[in-house]
Amino acid sequence: MSRRLPQPSRPANRESAPSLPETPVRRRPLENVYLLLDAARSPKIYEYVTALSSGCTCLYAGESKDRLADVAPYLIQVDPMGDVFQWFVSEGWGDSWGIIVTSAAPLEDLYKHFRKFLIVEDEEGKRLYFRFYDPRVIGVFLKTCTPEETQEFFGPISRFIFERSNAQGQTICRGPVGAYAEKTDVLKSDLSDYLMRLVGATS
Repeated sequence: MSRRLPQPSRPANRESAPSLPETPVRRRPLENVYLLLDAARSPKIYEYVTALSSGCTCLYAGESKDRLADVAPYLIQVDPMGDVFQWFVSEGWGDSWGIIVTSAAPLEDLYKHFRKFLIVEDEEGKRLYFRFYDPRVIGVFLKTCTPEETQEFFGPISRFIFERSNAQGQTICRGPVGAYAEKTDVLKSDLSDYLMRLVGATS
């Protein structure tokens, strides 16, 4: 005759184990994130970008680069969770250091695209540097563009993200009839997570 073994008793007030917070799963991003920084805004920018070993290029070339490297615009591919982006947010966000760009295009393609807009002519035909990478300039400029001009300026770019006067971020996208504001209240503390979701790196 078989004999049933006694089952171990369970604690009367057993508490369930606390659940751990879910960690967002990182995926391969659908787009790249870039900083377009204006070295004229702070000597810290030129000092920092010249120490980078890769993923950074000056938009000026030739004699202009030789003479104006320390006040030139620099294009940098970044990881929104990485050290370079965190440095930009902590040191330069709110002080008009530059803008954020998202695009599926590689660095070299964006470099060629942005160089087309560095020089403009005034009504008298005088050639001037166009500082479209200044967050105080780009929003105003895009409002004045025709749909055709918007398409040309955006080129391979999906979005421009830049600070407003209250230091909150604004995202400008390209629409069928011109640029439009996708989001106007991105907090400084939320920039990294916002960008990770924007480019499809996290859910």
